[in-house]
Amino acid sequence: MTPNLLVAEIAILRRLPRTAHIFDYTFDINLKLSLGDLVEINLRHKKNLGVVIKIKKESSYNNLKPINKLVAPAWFTPLQIKLHQTMADYYGVALGSSLLLSVFIKPLKKSTAATYLFNKNKLNKKANTTLINFSNPTRK
Repeated sequence: MTPNLLVAEIAILRRLPRTAHIFDYTFDINLKLSLGDLVEINLRHKKNLGVVIKIKKESSYNNLKPINKLVAPAWFTPLQIKLHQTMADYYGVALGSSLLLSVFIKPLKKSTAATYLFNKNKLNKKANTTLINFSNPTRK
């Protein structure tokens, strides 16, 4: 591991088996990730969203993939992550499945490219919105 890379444990925001739902990804120290950040990662050659649940200096795994980009900083507080972990344990689901319930994803248009509008504050739709475009650059 190079000195300017750190490792983040990411809970993937999709339905996954409970035994394999948290993955390690590398990121550059200049990205300045923190607990609860919403990030874009690649899993099985597809772009997915995930939540940073832990940051550490090294991993026990080799050949880690990098985090693509920071989508939204401080999307979840540490208390919210702890609450979702408790809910996931109680209902027997993966942490990412529980966290997915709190991410408000609204499709903007029907097309082959998935474009989503994330509303952090559902009451005030004009404030705290981030436009994300998950398009396939090879497809026209």
